[in-house]
Amino acid sequence: MPSAGLKAPSASRKFPTEYKLIVSRYQQQRSNAGRLAGLRWQESRVGHPCLLPSGKVASLRLLTSPYCNEGAGGHTKGRMRRLDSFPQLLHAYFYDWMARQRNASRHTVLSYRDAWRLFLRFVAQRCQKEVAKVALSDLTPTAILAFLDQLEKDRNATIATRNCRLAALHSFFTFLADREPLATAQCDAVLRIPVKRGPKRSLQYLEEDEVKAILSQPDQKTLRGQRDYTLLSLLYNTGARISEILELTPGAIRLEPPAYIKIIGRAGRNGLLPYGRRRLISCRRY
Repeated sequence: MPSAGLKAPSASRKFPTEYKLIVSRYQQQRSNAGRLAGLRWQESRVGHPCLLPSGKVASLRLLTSPYCNEGAGGHTKGRMRRLDSFPQLLHAYFYDWMARQRNASRHTVLSYRDAWRLFLRFVAQRCQKEVAKVALSDLTPTAILAFLDQLEKDRNATIATRNCRLAALHSFFTFLADREPLATAQCDAVLRIPVKRGPKRSLQYLEEDEVKAILSQPDQKTLRGQRDYTLLSLLYNTGARISEILELTPGAIRLEPPAYIKIIGRAGRNGLLPYGRRRLISCRRY
């Protein structure tokens, strides 16, 4: 029989494992029940029992529920925040962390979105469930490695594409480790997946005669020919990317000495690239 100072919960109620351990420990120590005389069972506001101190030892707080933090009078002082659902975390990653905090470029966001779209479809098929029901516990390192192998074997992706998809997954789990400490072990295991080394390409370049042959192709007697010659000469003279040259506006070109063009590179970085006198004449003429 339990002591008068400790009233055990009803046997018909189902409690989590941690409470069964408390009751088992009490039964093992019932010979020393006098030390527990100042404890009583109390129902918390979320429906879980808490073993709380009462009487003169009310300030000791010997045992409390992990789902509530109540004092001797049953007043809630705070509740343990549970892990956010995976859809909430993924939404916060793209809209809050990527867009607002990191100010990632549109191309980066779209690339990471496509990577996660492929990965979630793969995990859903692997776990035989709908994409909307994929949980954070399904995103294991084993699933990620299987996804990367599937990219190379079934989709014939290059090593660079594989590493790009892995970078999108690494980025999310870096965010998750800072946001949810309870998932630190899972994040650490995923972040340990290394990028795959691929063959290094040799630097390709054009000889001077080849460049002259390309620049001689546009017919400079026509407006379209002048445009093509100007674009090709800017590419050769500045070393800018094709996308950077195509995004030029008239306000980004300075025709007075010192002549330069203002380009917007990767991650929205601005740069000033000078060009020679002959290219300046062609730009003015066009």
